[in-house]
Amino acid sequence: MPVFAKQIEYKMDIPIVDETGLTKTYNLKTEWHDEDKNVFISELKKLGLELVDGKREIDVLVFYEK
Repeated sequence: MPVFAKQIEYKMDIPIVDETGLTKTYNLKTEWHDEDKNVFISELKKLGLELVDGKREIDVLVFYEK
């Protein structure tokens, strides 16, 4: 699931934290429509997954120029 979470993070341009607890390898197929992210959210629900808005402490790497 971590790879799938990273793909969602890339597409939605927001941090995604995988809290499913799933550790096996899965073959998931979902549809993505850039113009309507709700289609993807509906696809996740069909798989028994959901995106939940929340706050988590995460490690980040910050680059800056002096």
